[in-house]
Amino acid sequence: MTGPQLRDIIKSAAVTSDLASAFQALTIFGATPGISTARLHVDEAGPDGRFSSYKLAPSYAFASEVPGIRPYVEMTVGYLNNTQSSSLAVNAPVQTAIDLDIDTFTALGGGGLEIDIAEGTVLRPILLAGYSRTSGGGVTNGPEGDLIREAGSGIFFDVVSNNFLIGGALALDHARTLGEDANLKLSLRYNQLLDRSFDASADELEGINSYGVLTGSARIDGPLPVTLAGRSLRWIGFASNTFLPGSKRDLGFSFFFELGGGVEIVDPSIVEGVEGISLRTSAIAGDGVYGWSIGLAMEF
Repeated sequence: MTGPQLRDIIKSAAVTSDLASAFQALTIFGATPGISTARLHVDEAGPDGRFSSYKLAPSYAFASEVPGIRPYVEMTVGYLNNTQSSSLAVNAPVQTAIDLDIDTFTALGGGGLEIDIAEGTVLRPILLAGYSRTSGGGVTNGPEGDLIREAGSGIFFDVVSNNFLIGGALALDHARTLGEDANLKLSLRYNQLLDRSFDASADELEGINSYGVLTGSARIDGPLPVTLAGRSLRWIGFASNTFLPGSKRDLGFSFFFELGGGVEIVDPSIVEGVEGISLRTSAIAGDGVYGWSIGLAMEF
């Protein structure tokens, strides 16, 4: 098989499998608030298939003269690395191993209203817009590695895809005090984003797709009988569920649960606008995905 023939086959496979949608799904996964900074192993992506996600998601509600309604803004900045392995044989009986390594950077901003609907309960309708860039390549190991890499350039290798994001979210939060000094917070949020890819390394990677993400979480915290440098410490326990309808084909999973805990330093004077900084760890499991999370989080 010649290089041009293999190129045509790879192009056809990219269209049939909707590779553009798969890359766009990485953007949505990396941009959604509520999905933890984490390291996930995905069964369908091979023995080395994984997602490594890192993000910062500050938010702020401004004071308002209108009772029960406040302007609200948020920003999610995320980085997602995806690695997976596969193999392909063209002219030789021995298959060529293909190891892909894809990076996605996303910045998603939102603005809306924070509305008091009951004591301790707020509703937030939010408009969202942002940008993401997916890039990366792969390594081939086998008798046809150079041929496959050249034929798949811009589609599976040396990939670049710029994406424009627009959509909205609806979030519901309820907070209450338990006992003398324990706090409970329940959150439910649905994101719907339209992803338009443009200026990609291949025409087969351009397209428009829509994605929804539903997240629900519960968090409880209480005081610890110790301090750190004179600052109060609190213990944290949390649980969440993330559901990405229709993402099984693109990501290899469509939902996962997270259960974890941590310790929080409570002192608004540490960083302007930050109420507390916490060290957290958690376990993650879902349909064909499992992993863990450990790192710092900020309460805004």
